[in-house]
Amino acid sequence: MSVKSSIKSKIKKIIKRVVSVGLDKTDGIVYHGSERPTFTIGKHSYTHRLDIHCWNSKVNISIGKYCSLADNITIMGGESMISIG
Repeated sequence: MSVKSSIKSKIKKIIKRVVSVGLDKTDGIVYHGSERPTFTIGKHSYTHRLDIHCWNSKVNISIGKYCSLADNITIMGGESMISIG
């Protein structure tokens, strides 16, 4: 195998891994509390660890398009709508 084809092969593997990370946007989201809110995340947005604490099922949490959220964010959903982005 030539160096050029080896590099191409490695790049394809990396791209495949990067693309596959975004397929399940709910991976890494952990729900706490007595109720589960309505949760939406926009196109091309992602996070690796998100803790959502909620005590009211009427809470609507919405993350917009093209948002990159830091690791280990905690969202507290009480009685109102939460919109990020």
